[in-house]
Amino acid sequence: MDTDTDTDSDSDDVPCTTPNTTYTIYVPTFLDDVLLSQMLITDLNAELLKKNWLTPELVREIESCFPTKEEISNTSEGDNIRDLDAFKSKAAKLLPHGRIFVSFKQLDQVSKMFLDAWAVNKVHVTKRICCSYSATSNKKSRLHPDRAKRRKVETSAKTLYQCPFQIRYSFMNYSKKTPTKKPNIFYRVKITGVNYEHTCQLSTVFHRESKQKNGTLQPDLNGLSDIIGLLREKPNLKPDLLRPLLLKYIPYYKTIDAKFIRNFRQRALHWIIHQSGRDFLMEDARHLSSNAVVAADEYVVREDPESTRALTSLLRKVMQEDGTTWEAIRYLNELKIPNPGLD
Repeated sequence: MDTDTDTDSDSDDVPCTTPNTTYTIYVPTFLDDVLLSQMLITDLNAELLKKNWLTPELVREIESCFPTKEEISNTSEGDNIRDLDAFKSKAAKLLPHGRIFVSFKQLDQVSKMFLDAWAVNKVHVTKRICCSYSATSNKKSRLHPDRAKRRKVETSAKTLYQCPFQIRYSFMNYSKKTPTKKPNIFYRVKITGVNYEHTCQLSTVFHRESKQKNGTLQPDLNGLSDIIGLLREKPNLKPDLLRPLLLKYIPYYKTIDAKFIRNFRQRALHWIIHQSGRDFLMEDARHLSSNAVVAADEYVVREDPESTRALTSLLRKVMQEDGTTWEAIRYLNELKIPNPGLD
């Protein structure tokens, strides 16, 4: 890690309130090895964009700015509300004007981890991190000039709140010249403008709804497809092994309890029997991860050759995994002795 002393500020940004303050710059251990490699710069860029830029020390600093129990109040409706003054104070502590980060990706990951803890859905636009309910900029109105001809549209939450929270940054020593220009991931960034005011609700329910509207709480299609493949080979996979996989690939707001696991397994096996001949789609992923009660038709096995073969294959694997299978076979063999022709 390095240190940097903030002594300057941009005239067109919010004035720095803590001049001559020393901030820690956390440099990930992988950075030197990647930069010294012989990879093409385009491949380096793609590799660095996939990395986790949060060092253990940086994670601890972020966690120290999480809301405490005293800063979270529980409502009678079951919601959790964070304290706004505490949010603004800790945001100013973690993301102050003038602080430097190793890359824009590190700043993005820091802000996401911090804002998620405070129930704020982050949006990262051009050199600006803001709330998902921030005012839309540079968007031309499509409304008909004649009010009588306009369709009646409900006011969106984005228009209603127009949340002013934002963290603006700029690239340091940035070169626009073609011969020396590098991908943005290679430049350090500096926070040049801040506004910690937040007009949205710092609540768990509000945060969840925001993520759902933005489509960021979809189940992981590839992950659930892997689980389907695993259940196809091991239909009796133990719940304590299945649950961690579901927690990893299903949106966090769903409760992965015994009932959910039972319904998921039932739907997954039903899909394997009747639909395994086609690709696993997002529609299937949503259906398998639904909290709805299993319908009657999801217990029915159609009598067609493909379904019969799939069901037979599953039953054979169940018998292979079940330790009582051989006991049942031995018992049936014993019954043959006093009952000739039992076969």
